[in-house]
Amino acid sequence: AVLADRQSVAIQNFFAAQMDISKTSFHDIQGFRRIIEVSVGDHIILNAGIAELDALDEINGLIETARDVQEAAQRDFDFHLALMKLAGNRMLVQTYQFLSPVILHIMTVGKSIRPVLSETRRAHGEIIAALRARDRIAYSYLMSRHLDFGLRF
Repeated sequence: AVLADRQSVAIQNFFAAQMDISKTSFHDIQGFRRIIEVSVGDHIILNAGIAELDALDEINGLIETARDVQEAAQRDFDFHLALMKLAGNRMLVQTYQFLSPVILHIMTVGKSIRPVLSETRRAHGEIIAALRARDRIAYSYLMSRHLDFGLRF
């Protein structure tokens, strides 16, 4: 089936409701995210301006104001989606939006087991600082470490 524009949302919501993520699927999703989120660092470092990084910082600041686990997961996802948008690649953004039910489910489960909003904000802040410093190695390390944190749960 070919899905265009918002027609995929109904399918995403259906599968999200049926979701039970196996350990293998979890590792596959996190591995996919690592490949993408670490790789986009170079493009962001070369192309993102101060205003764009300030906006990313604002998105990050919202995570600690979340009222519940679902909102915290959504705000965490919003940060990672904003990184995809800074990469300037519509396919990446659309892929993340398509995968949002799965990624949000993983984030929600992790945050319900151990709420770590201040740690998440701090990790995101370190990632933003590496982007501001145009430090590719620090960005890659910090993003990889941040994604590894989810493997604990």
